[in-house]
Amino acid sequence: MAVETYETVCWGQTYRVRANWAQASSPVEVQYEDGDWMGDPHGRQVADFRHWPERAMRDWIAAGEDDSATDDIDEAVARMTAAD
Repeated sequence: MAVETYETVCWGQTYRVRANWAQASSPVEVQYEDGDWMGDPHGRQVADFRHWPERAMRDWIAAGEDDSATDDIDEAVARMTAAD
């Protein structure tokens, strides 16, 4: 299976995650707006997110946010679409 990219918008900003979601050892990469792709800040792989791009996206958006942002993040993840 090929690398798949997903994106969503939260707080007016575009967030993207990509990986080979079928391959447990595939690294997860993240992108904010049109910046460079980078590895997950914690070095996690697809298996760490149970092969669910939604979990990776939620974690990427939530990084550094407090609990008051949960509803906004949940809504953004629900709107997530394939970008490929």
